[in-house]
Amino acid sequence: MSQWLQIRPMIDEMVNRQFDTVEFKKLFAVRLTPGRVKVYQNHMTFYTNNRRDCWSFVAGKAPLDVKRAIWEHEKDELIHDARM
Repeated sequence: MSQWLQIRPMIDEMVNRQFDTVEFKKLFAVRLTPGRVKVYQNHMTFYTNNRRDCWSFVAGKAPLDVKRAIWEHEKDELIHDARM
């Protein structure tokens, strides 16, 4: 029995709530200057690298059908196909 249909709306709600926080609203309200863009790009480099660790934790703890959904989303990066 698939739990993905029950879990997906919960994940969507969590993501939407994250963007509705004071911190994210402040972040998106800041005008981007060339100097701020450099800082933001530097931050996103570390965020993107650490995000992968989070995906593996989620995949490891998830039910099998959720693992399949994560794999479908990420497989083009994870299989290291030179054509990608």
